[in-house]
Amino acid sequence: MSVHIVKSGNRIILNLLDHKLERGIIPKICVIQFNVSDMDAAIRFYCNKLGFEVKSKDYYPDIVLLDHDGPSVLLYKVDKPFKIDYPNAAQTLVNIQVPDLRKVM
Repeated sequence: MSVHIVKSGNRIILNLLDHKLERGIIPKICVIQFNVSDMDAAIRFYCNKLGFEVKSKDYYPDIVLLDHDGPSVLLYKVDKPFKIDYPNAAQTLVNIQVPDLRKVM
């Protein structure tokens, strides 16, 4: 499956190409979006520390698409950083497996 990004104003439109959803088939996660307040720091972290590769910078610095073995990762620039209040607030967590957490951090 390939992902095509179109930015229109404040909206992101993802066109998922070659994706067929058949009856009885459980849909797969195909894109994970991370909202980031510092795009360059996010690219350095995901690429240099976790091994992702930049797939598209067509809409940089607002949107960057990363690639790896799983679903595509979309980095989306936002103005305000988010304060994590785990485990006290409802939120979505994504766990990424790495060989050595101490080296990555």
